[in-house]
Amino acid sequence: MCVAVGGTDRASTNPLIVRFDGTRWSVVRSPVADAQLSLVACSSTTSCVAIGDRHDPNSTPFAIRMTGHRWTRIAAPALPSDFFNNLNSISCPSASDCVAVGREVTRRNRHGEITRTQAVAGSLLGTHWTVRRIPVSKQVTAGGHTPLGSALDAVSCPAGDPAACVAIGSSATGGGRQPTGFSTMLNPNAGDQLPVPGGPSAISCPAPGVCLAAGAKSIVRYDSGPLPPPGSVRGS
Repeated sequence: MCVAVGGTDRASTNPLIVRFDGTRWSVVRSPVADAQLSLVACSSTTSCVAIGDRHDPNSTPFAIRMTGHRWTRIAAPALPSDFFNNLNSISCPSASDCVAVGREVTRRNRHGEITRTQAVAGSLLGTHWTVRRIPVSKQVTAGGHTPLGSALDAVSCPAGDPAACVAIGSSATGGGRQPTGFSTMLNPNAGDQLPVPGGPSAISCPAPGVCLAAGAKSIVRYDSGPLPPPGSVRGS
């Protein structure tokens, strides 16, 4: 079984959900209108969560859950401020646990242009979301400069282990310096971070402490327990 989500190309703005049963794709009715779905993750053939944005001035995030073959609306992450937000990735290690990551826009100039963002992560337990900002350590930024902006681009959680989720993202420090790629454990009791070479944009963690991240310029493998000290990541 596979599930794909998105938007329609018709005049309506209803989100699109399609399901593959091994033979053919079929369209599934969405419980939400006037929105677009951007991400979906399934922990089994009968349990999925999808997230997207409403078509309003703030692009308000929303979430829906599939139980069996029925989709229903669930509470969406409430970000720490009222600024425009963007969720980039979701992973569900079990039917009751999901993690979504992205960014929050925390500052705009007088022209409305984005000047600062903050990495955020939301954890879903049952029907309740807990959203928190993810501070970026100076140790993972170029030259130890104070981060001016950050975002989390992707997250992966090993099946059955929500405490072992790892996210990757990037942090900008200004001054003409290139953004720095970094990874972070999303277990609130861990929070270890380290720089990731090449700025990968996708990650997969098939088991706790084993991840593969890839991007346009690099493929890096991480294969230990808690994240090692900054600078000790192995890449290839």
